[in-house]
Amino acid sequence: MPITQDELLFKYTGSGSTANPELSLGGTCSTNTIPSGVANNIFDDVTGAEASSGKTEYRAIGIHNSNTTHVWMNTSIRVEGYVRSTVTPDTISFGVEKPSGTVGTPEGTIQTISSDTVAPTGISWTDEGSPSAWVQISGKDYTGSIGPDDWAGIWLRRIVPAGATAFSNRSCTIKVQGETSASPELYPVEAIFVVHWTDKDFRIERILGDLDVKIK
Repeated sequence: MPITQDELLFKYTGSGSTANPELSLGGTCSTNTIPSGVANNIFDDVTGAEASSGKTEYRAIGIHNSNTTHVWMNTSIRVEGYVRSTVTPDTISFGVEKPSGTVGTPEGTIQTISSDTVAPTGISWTDEGSPSAWVQISGKDYTGSIGPDDWAGIWLRRIVPAGATAFSNRSCTIKVQGETSASPELYPVEAIFVVHWTDKDFRIERILGDLDVKIK
């Protein structure tokens, strides 16, 4: 069977069984899928003190092609439409990293940062836009594709500037797209997640049957 949307899984990183978002800081792809719609399942709350002084945080997640037969080909990621404050707004950015090595299930590791305020090295950041450019994303075994039971690393950066103002219904859309082989044809298949940010609450929801990913 060709790859289906429900076989494309967003997972934590850090170790084989990481389920704590604050420990999702690179390393191997966890066996744990990011739970959909659960509060603070990626970033924690922005406190009043942090909004006043400013804070930049990082997380690393994985996109896992759990189909054991087909390659998810020509994979790329971008940020699409967004809504945010026009006064001292926060900024969501992403970067990608290709796993390497044989550790982990699925195999491969990306760099690990020592804390969530330490920037990963060698990452090119793409800020949210309407839309941003497509960026190639690669699994361990391919360049520009994610193989069967393979994964790719996605770094997320949240910049809260000093003096950030409260804003309701914050949103932007992240989309990972590619094609699945199903001889003799190729079919598009996309992985979508919505990041919701209302007041302080920041959470990600997985979307199926839709070709858009929103961050709110």
